Amino acid sequence: MREVLGKLARIGTVALAAALALRRLDDFDTWWHLAAGRWIARHGAVPATDTLSHTVRDHPWINLEWAYEVAIYLLHSLGGPVLLSVAAAFCFTLAVWLLLRLVQPHLGDAGGAFLTLLVVLVIQDRFTVRPEMVSFPLLVGLLSVLGFARTREGRGLWLLVPLMVIWVNVHGLFITGVFAILCALVGAPSRKLALWGLTSVAAVIVNPFG
Repeated sequence: MREVLGKLARIGTVALAAALALRRLDDFDTWWHLAAGRWIARHGAVPATDTLSHTVRDHPWINLEWAYEVAIYLLHSLGGPVLLSVAAAFCFTLAVWLLLRLVQPHLGDAGGAFLTLLVVLVIQDRFTVRPEMVSFPLLVGLLSVLGFARTREGRGLWLLVPLMVIWVNVHGLFITGVFAILCALVGAPSRKLALWGLTSVAAVIVNPFG
């Protein structure tokens, strides 16, 4: 009976996250990101100066969200606002599911579901079509790699490198991943973690701006 209740708690938490994450486009920044993605897609280049603002036009612009902007522009071109909303809901739900998997071995089914539910209720205001929709699953994915590698003799740590390369090209919050990796190195250092952790931190230079 306890196993059934725990499973229902996990399913209910993920389902609630999906329901809260499925929203209409209501953030003004979404349209900015779409316009930037359209410009990049049409010109085949990432602008080094601001091409969209009226007040600071042609000022230097380090746009680390360029890949995210191209992605949502292509999604919007294919399916309009509905597809964008569904994609955002999928990303946030994926992040919640990964978080649940991460904490469940330590807290059990009910405890893991309860903690994850609290997280969902706290962060649900950020369930919008913004770069956070990619940063959330990337952060929990990175923490999952670090956590599971600890019990698997460092296997899978190489995944830190592609995760950080993707992250640095979709959102400035990639610095959170750098911080998490450095904390892991300080807290539980190992040869494999040092190799792949430091390589992944160095890999953030793989972006149009270096």
